[in-house]
Amino acid sequence: DSDRDAEDADELELDSSATIGSIGLLDALHRAMPGLESTVPQESLHAIIDIWRSNHRAVYGYYEAAAEAYFRFLQLSSGRNDPTSEGVDSERARSVTVTLRLLRLIVKHALGLKEVLEEGLATTPSEPWRVITPQLFSRLAHHEPYVRRRVSELLCRVAKDAPHLIIFPAVVGSVQEEPSQLAVVDVLRDGVEEVSSRINESATADQSQSLGASGLGFCFNALLDILSREIPDTVKQVQTLVHELRRISLLWEELWVVSLHQIYADYTKRIPTFESEYRRLHSSGQLTEQRRTLLAEKHRLLLRPLLFVLEQLYGITSRKAETSHERHFQARYHRYIRHMLAKLREPADFTRPIEGWNRFRTLYTQLQQRSQKRFSFFLRLGDVSPNLLRLSNTAIAMPGIDTTLAGSRQPILIRSVDNNIQILPTKTRPKKLTFCGNDGRRFGYLSKGLEDLHLDERIMQFLSIANLMMTKSIDCNGNVTHYRAEHYSVIPLGPRSGLITWVDNTVPIFSLYKKWQQREALQKKETKSGGSAALRPSELFYNKLTPLLQSHGLKSSASRREWPLAVLKQVLAELQQETPRDLLAKELWCHSATASSWRQVIRSYSLSLAVMSVIGYIIGLGDRHLDNVLVKLATGEIVHIDYNVCFEKGKTLRVPEKVPFRMTPNLEEALGLTGIEVSDVSYTLL
Repeated sequence: DSDRDAEDADELELDSSATIGSIGLLDALHRAMPGLESTVPQESLHAIIDIWRSNHRAVYGYYEAAAEAYFRFLQLSSGRNDPTSEGVDSERARSVTVTLRLLRLIVKHALGLKEVLEEGLATTPSEPWRVITPQLFSRLAHHEPYVRRRVSELLCRVAKDAPHLIIFPAVVGSVQEEPSQLAVVDVLRDGVEEVSSRINESATADQSQSLGASGLGFCFNALLDILSREIPDTVKQVQTLVHELRRISLLWEELWVVSLHQIYADYTKRIPTFESEYRRLHSSGQLTEQRRTLLAEKHRLLLRPLLFVLEQLYGITSRKAETSHERHFQARYHRYIRHMLAKLREPADFTRPIEGWNRFRTLYTQLQQRSQKRFSFFLRLGDVSPNLLRLSNTAIAMPGIDTTLAGSRQPILIRSVDNNIQILPTKTRPKKLTFCGNDGRRFGYLSKGLEDLHLDERIMQFLSIANLMMTKSIDCNGNVTHYRAEHYSVIPLGPRSGLITWVDNTVPIFSLYKKWQQREALQKKETKSGGSAALRPSELFYNKLTPLLQSHGLKSSASRREWPLAVLKQVLAELQQETPRDLLAKELWCHSATASSWRQVIRSYSLSLAVMSVIGYIIGLGDRHLDNVLVKLATGEIVHIDYNVCFEKGKTLRVPEKVPFRMTPNLEEALGLTGIEVSDVSYTLL
């Protein structure tokens, strides 16, 4: 009720620029109702203002008291020094709670709490606000200019005290990606159906988007100006780093492949449909001159989205090449692409669209096959980003590494970037980079493109705060249990690119299953019992499902809703019977040198599994296939990756996910001999 009353009071404030004083309110009333002065006596207006002010104080009195108490707490807690790690974590957890509550007051009730907020923000220490900098940056897009100004001033203070926390988001926010590249990448999400409408609306949309982002851009530029005055060399180096990492995250041939993939799938169906319609009319003798004209126009509209995407791609990759990798791409493909575009724009015979389509298909096939060859999974940094290779002894703080947690006040700086790049063989082809720090250590990062990593960044922040809030548990025997969720740093570098810190000494649980399959296939081959290559899980599933569906008079292509539940249960039971339950348990056992270490590994595994199962249930985490669940075999800790399917999104997929978290036989078997080799609290969580 108090929130509703406060919101009503916000609506009573007639002008955001009006002060709380009577003169400001009178001016606001006159501007809102010009004829008010001649109809209502001045004494009545003052009485109305007095009534409003008393109601305002009644509504906002508790909020003002809370805000003052929060600011006082931050000032007092910043001067305390608790040397124990438990004290530091507890202090951080309380500070996070207080700063988030203050941020909520700023966002929802800033106009009604102007005086107390301005006084508190002017004297509040910047250190407690460092933990929630992602939330502060997100509020720069607030619709109220006053809120943006207060948040921007707070970020400027944090930037002066801890520039390494602000510089990356400030540089990324001030640098916009190329509109043409964004338009092409959008095709991956929207498909061909939306391209035609976007061709006509793109100019208007770009203009409105730039106008809407002007306030946000001003805030980012203000932050960058402060940083440029304090650390100009660092700002220039970070700008170079961000620009080059964006280039690496999506190379030119990768941009063509991923952009053409969706187009190819759509046009594989559209082109034959157009040809069959022409042949039908031609064979029936109904192809009049008027119909030929209509078919020619239909052919032009058919190829319009395809030409739009191809021309956008050609425009991006025909600019002056800046690296040897880009020069090689232009020398290899540009002449062919030019001829292909000419054939598609002005076909010799529109009744044979397959001719121009064949050129497109040849290009797509060549790019696809080249990207899948083994040599394409390794690159030299000097070939794709010589500017990044030339970075040496920089002043850039190592991204995502918080040295304050280790008690150090000095951040680790990037000394150089390793020349070797490894490309992971997945759909978005992320690149593994290695940064060398000035402390002699090497830090691995995954550069990802075509994915918005802001959600992953927030989830990682949530996990780190959850670790601060999860206190240790002490049982009756004095045994201490620490609950902890494994996480990693995520640094967005734009709307669809970013850096992820590489988690060392982990393996996907699926790799354990794959190795078992390979061992089984090799053993069958050696015993000459008809061994074959290891099948993928989907192939194993359909090999068992198809005969059972046929026995019920159904095909595997039938809708899943028609599949009998008894058949699915039978397939699951057969697959479980054929797959060992102890693959993970044996790996953990083999990586333990002694029984005592094995016991500790199992305990650590059980605690990690319990914590991540509960947190996954709370945030509605889905898509938990075994490539997205990693395990540290030496310690037993579980690490989850890829948080795109979150907040119950898995329940809306084509095949809905109904389980709250993953607890399959292999994960359950690894809990120990009895399955309860953990504390009572952890077992209750599981």
